[in-house]
Parts: sequence; C-alpha cells; structure tokens
Amino acid sequence: MQNTIILDLIEAKVTLYTVQADGLSLGTALWSGQVAERLTVREQWVVLETRPSGAPYPIKHPLVPQYDVSIERVWALPLNNLAGFSPTNQTYVLEVIWTEEDTQQWHRRTFYGVTIASRNFGAQNLESEFVDGQEFAAQYVLVDAGGASYPPQPVIAMPMVVFWSGSDGYYPLYTYDTLSGFLLATGESTTGHATIAADGSSITFFGATGPVLTTTAAGVTVGELHDTLPTDFPQLQCFLGTTLLGVVSPAGLWARVITDGALPAATGFEFEYAGAPVMVMNPALCTALAWTATG
Repeated sequence: MQNTIILDLIEAKVTLYTVQADGLSLGTALWSGQVAERLTVREQWVVLETRPSGAPYPIKHPLVPQYDVSIERVWALPLNNLAGFSPTNQTYVLEVIWTEEDTQQWHRRTFYGVTIASRNFGAQNLESEFVDGQEFAAQYVLVDAGGASYPPQPVIAMPMVVFWSGSDGYYPLYTYDTLSGFLLATGESTTGHATIAADGSSITFFGATGPVLTTTAAGVTVGELHDTLPTDFPQLQCFLGTTLLGVVSPAGLWARVITDGALPAATGFEFEYAGAPVMVMNPALCTALAWTATG
C-alpha cells in the first residue's frame, strides 16, 4: 500500500481498486483526491409489479438491490501522475472502512461489480478549492467489522459468496474459502434460510424433510440437474466475484456447464466427502466424480 493514494475521511478510508483481466483478483489502488467532502451510499431495489386478477391494487415484489455510491473529493494530483484518475468502462472494487470514535470498533463495506456512472467538477468555495464528484454503481456489498486490536486487512482477491434470494430479501448468506469452507456471513442465520455444511457435504433448505444435495464417496446426489436457471424460490446463488457459477433451489442444481469425471484444479467452490473433494464448481463448469439425480 506504500505507493497508493487513499482517501482519509475524518473516521474512514476509501480505496478504489482495479480488477485484473481474469476478473478474479485485484489490481492497483487508484485515487487522485485526498480529502472527501461527502460520501453517500444509496440502496435501491429492482422491483417487479404484478396485479393478479381481481386485486384492487398492484403488488410490488422487490427482487435484488442495487447500490449507488456518491463521493465528492477535493481535487488533488500526485506529483508522479499529474493526469490523475480517469475512469474507464472497466469494473472496480470500492472499499470503505471507518472507525467508531468511542469504541474504536472498525466497520467495512466492500462494494463489488463497481462501474462509473457519472463525474462532475465544480468550485467548492471562495478560495477556488476544486471538487471532483464521482458516482458509482455497484452490484453487491459485503459487510464485516471487528475490534480495535484487529485492524482490517486490505482486500486481496475477489470473494466467493453464496447469496440468499427469498421472500425476505437478497443478500450474502455464506462466504467460502479453501481453508474454512462455507461460513455464515456476518450477522446471518440458518433459521428460515438454508444450511450448508462447512465442507459442502450437504445443503438443506429450512423446513425441508432432507437435504437437496449430498455428497458420497462416488460423487453427488441432488434433487434435479437443471438445464436452465431454476425459477423456484428460495435460491442459493454461488458467485465468484461478480460471476454466477451455480444456483441451488429446493428442487435441485443449475450450473454453467455440468460434467462428470476428473475434478478440475481451478479456483472455485469445493464440495467434499470424508475430507476428499467430490465436486468442484468453478467459473467454467461444475464437475463431480459422478451425478445421481433423484428428481
């Protein structure tokens, strides 16, 4: 981080990262401003409106949230880059960290799938202080926090996340990494949602009589294998960064390409049986040693 420019707010730091060409890891940290005058995050939902026969009023169905992030920054240029920051049509990652003054607890919001929406320049005051305002759109946000003795580490890679999509909203329910496996996201609960075993050996929706997906020594048993995106809800949606790899619904599994045979070594979700992988879901395909569909 020695050669990066970070926006220091009164109690926050804001960093904008590029995303490398593979879409799976971060590039450099970019900024030209030094002081942020304002930072506003607005969450708005994509809403589907229906009107059943005989209903007196339309019914609104919130589907997924979208995020608008607005930053107004005093314009300043690093001496080694007088051209400054010029946004392009690529995807970024935006990280916002702030610390509570009394408790010294830190909080972080990391926005993924960030793209530039607009930009404006204007004089701020009589001393001709110049403001560079930038507005971004983001696909989703991950939230974490910690105590004063555990300062957050900068993000280093695109996350693997399982989103819950149901009648109570759309949000990250599980995170995944190769060391810990599937872990509940901060503040979330399996009650009313779904349980994924840490090693991925079973997936069970709340209230169901049994798991929709289980692993065995031979491979994977699943309710159904879908050729198209399932339309039944609720759903668990598996993302690597901003790429949707697969969807698990109460009926079964959909993935980009479903194969059987040798497991790929590429980065992705790993499902195990007795400590050994039997299914891997990566950006290109979903491979199991063998499939058994009961539906």
